[in-house]
Amino acid sequence: MTIMPAELDEKTQIEKWKDKYYDSLDQLEAKEATYQRVEETLRSALSHLCIAAMGIAPEVDQRLKMLRDDIRNGDDGDALKASIKKVIDIIDHLEEKQSAATEPSSTSNILSINEVLLQLLERLEVSAESTDLINDLKIRLEQEVDTDTWPSLIVDIAEAISGLRKKAQEEIKDVAEFLSQLTTRLQELEEYFQVEKIEHKSSLEDSLALNKEVQSQVRGIGNRVKEAADLDQVKLLIQERMETISSSLEQFIKHEEQRNNDANRRAAILSDRLKALEQESAQLRVSIHKEREAALKDTLTGLFNRMAYDERVEHEYLRWQRYQTPLSMLMADVDFFKKINDTFGHKAGDKVLQVIAKKMEDSVRKTDMVARYGGEEFVVIMPNTATDNAMAVANKLRTEIEKLQFHYKSDPVNITISCGVSEFSQDDRPDDVFERADQALYDAKNSGRNCCVSK
Repeated sequence: MTIMPAELDEKTQIEKWKDKYYDSLDQLEAKEATYQRVEETLRSALSHLCIAAMGIAPEVDQRLKMLRDDIRNGDDGDALKASIKKVIDIIDHLEEKQSAATEPSSTSNILSINEVLLQLLERLEVSAESTDLINDLKIRLEQEVDTDTWPSLIVDIAEAISGLRKKAQEEIKDVAEFLSQLTTRLQELEEYFQVEKIEHKSSLEDSLALNKEVQSQVRGIGNRVKEAADLDQVKLLIQERMETISSSLEQFIKHEEQRNNDANRRAAILSDRLKALEQESAQLRVSIHKEREAALKDTLTGLFNRMAYDERVEHEYLRWQRYQTPLSMLMADVDFFKKINDTFGHKAGDKVLQVIAKKMEDSVRKTDMVARYGGEEFVVIMPNTATDNAMAVANKLRTEIEKLQFHYKSDPVNITISCGVSEFSQDDRPDDVFERADQALYDAKNSGRNCCVSK
C-alpha cells in the first residue's frame, strides 16, 4: 500500500497544530510567571510591612515574627489570615494607643500603600470573569485605611493573584496534555506509515515471487510438452502445472486480502483517533482563540492592551522598514486623573476611561490601533501618517474629549487629555519613538495640559 498525499497533508497539518499549541503554551507560561511575580511581590510587601510595624510591643513583635515565618514558608491565604488575626487580636487588647503625633504619619502611610496597591490592580490584565473580583478589591482599597484591616486586604489581593495564576496553570496543563496526545498520535501516524511501507515492500516481493513462479511453470509446460509422447500426456502435464499456478495464485490472493484487511483495520483505528483528536483540537482552537483575543484586550475599556501594542508596533515597524511609508505614534494621558479618582471614586475614574476609550476608537481610522498602555495612558499607532497629520488627529481627539459632557451621579466631571506625538525616522527603533512621544507628552503636561506637542 502506498502512502497517499492526503495522509502526508494530514501529518503536516498535525505538525502545524503542534507548533501553534506550543506557541500558546509559551504565552500561558509567561502569563503564569507574571502572576507568580506579582504574588511574590505582595508577599514581600506584607513581610516588609511586618518589619515596619515592629516595636509596638514585645508580644506584637513576637507574633509579627511568626507571621513573617509563615510568609517565608509559603503558607496559603487561610493560614496567613489566621496569623494576621492573631496579630490584630493582640493589638486590640493592648491598653497603650499610638500618640496623636504619630497618627497622621500612620494614616498617610496606609493611604500610600492603598494607592500603590490600586495602581498594581490597575495594571493587571485579567479575564472578564475575574473583573468583578478585582473591582471589589479596588472598592475596598478606596475605603479602607484602618491599620487593623490592611494586612488582611493584602492577603486577599495575593489570593486573587494566586487564583489568576492557578487558572493560568490549569490552562497550561490542558494545552500540555493535548500536546502530549498530539505527540502520541504523531508517533502512531509515523508507525502506521512504517508498517504500510513494510507491507508495501512485502506485497511487492510476493508479487515478484508469484510472477517468477508462473513463469517457471509456463517454461516447465513448454519443456514437458516437447518430451510428451501423446496428447493425453500433454493434457495431464498442463493440468498439473495449471493446478500449481492456481494454488500459488490463490495463496497470493489470500495473503493480499489478509494484508488489505489488516491495513484497513489499522487505518480505521488511526482514523477514529485522528477524528477524536481533530474534534478536541477544534474545541481547543476555539478556546485558545477566545483566550488569545481576551489576552490582547483591556477588560475595562475593551481597547487593545499593552501586549497587543507590543505585537502591533513590531509589525508596523518591520513594515515601515520595508516600505518606508510614514509611521507615527500618539500618546495621550488623562489630565488630573488622580484628582478625579480622589474626588469621585475609582468607579467614576473607570467610567471616564471607558468614555475616552470609546471616543478615541471612534475617532481614528480602522487602520490605526488604539491601545490602553496602562492606567490613564493611551497610545495610538498610525500607519501612513506623518507628523503634521498625526498632530491634526491628536488635536481633534483632544478637542472632542474636552467637549464631552460627562456626569457621574449628576455631578459634572471635566475631562481633558494631553498628547505627545512622534514619527519614525531613520535608525529608529519602536522604543526610541515611544520615548520621544512620552517626552512630548511630558512637555504637554508642563505646558498647562489640554494641549498636544510633537517631537
